[in-house]
Amino acid sequence: MHFRVFVDCDRTLVNTDLAFLLSPSLFDRRPKFFLPGKVVMTEARPSAEAFLQALKEHKFDVSILTLGHSRFQSKVLKKLNLLQYVEGIYGPDNWQELKRPDGFVLIDDMSADSVGIAYKFRWLGRHRSLENLDAWDDMVRFHLIQCEPFTGGKKDLLPLTEHLNDVKERMAFQIENGRAT
Repeated sequence: MHFRVFVDCDRTLVNTDLAFLLSPSLFDRRPKFFLPGKVVMTEARPSAEAFLQALKEHKFDVSILTLGHSRFQSKVLKKLNLLQYVEGIYGPDNWQELKRPDGFVLIDDMSADSVGIAYKFRWLGRHRSLENLDAWDDMVRFHLIQCEPFTGGKKDLLPLTEHLNDVKERMAFQIENGRAT
């Protein structure tokens, strides 16, 4: 059986901004890397590393599920020393490589009724259709843990570590039952 914890990248684990190379942003104090004609400034949510470490300590398989491209997110996570905690990064460029999990939890800043969440659930093999309309909302609420968006800075309104018990309970339920709900 294949069970996995998926974590969104932008506004969940990190905040990333792009600016033109020749701009005041060049002097921004955040960690940065460069793309042709652009400077990328990024910072990790204050609780990001502790959260990813705790997931690994609990022996969860952890992957990134993002609407950003996987190679770009890989650069961001590497720059912030978070790449070591994840087994894979899946986005619109490579979601086809993602093996459908038997069970999962997704931690994301987007709301359950957003188009982005619908895309991600489709990538995870869960499709909304006329046949499952009654059960769709409950299924999404069970698998999705919505966190507060991180927009940068030292303040973490609700640390990701506050969601650890919820992740453990939802994953334990799925593992004990040997299937996803």
